[in-house]
Amino acid sequence: MQIIIPILAAVVLLGCMVYMGVRNYRYSLLEQRSQEWPLVEAIVQKGEPIYRGPFLALSGGKIPKSLFGYSYTVDGLRHFGFFAVYRRNGIDALQMQEQFAGQKVSVRYDPNRPNRSFVVEREVLGEPIYQNPNWIPASIRFTANS
Repeated sequence: MQIIIPILAAVVLLGCMVYMGVRNYRYSLLEQRSQEWPLVEAIVQKGEPIYRGPFLALSGGKIPKSLFGYSYTVDGLRHFGFFAVYRRNGIDALQMQEQFAGQKVSVRYDPNRPNRSFVVEREVLGEPIYQNPNWIPASIRFTANS
């Protein structure tokens, strides 16, 4: 009986590692494919000033970050996406929301599913942005039918 608990813990840990690896691999493949998608301009919108991140991101919850949205229009329909920004020491979360709101970014969207998109720029106002699953959960990254 005592041997079952360490084996079970190892299986659970291995399962989580496989899940996160597959999730990140799928994300990177989709991001690579997005290089061929159409380009459109989007407007950054305020989001959550102090954002913890996805549940299974082991280190993501400890990194101080802010969540932002962006909106873009395809065929007359408005779509939304999200990205996160690491907040360095001394940067106030609310001040960052004010600075980023209204900025324009380029977005590539999937022509078959326009609700899927990636921000082209890797930085906004000199701050690196993140859209990967360790920073943005799939539940808000794309809609349910993505």
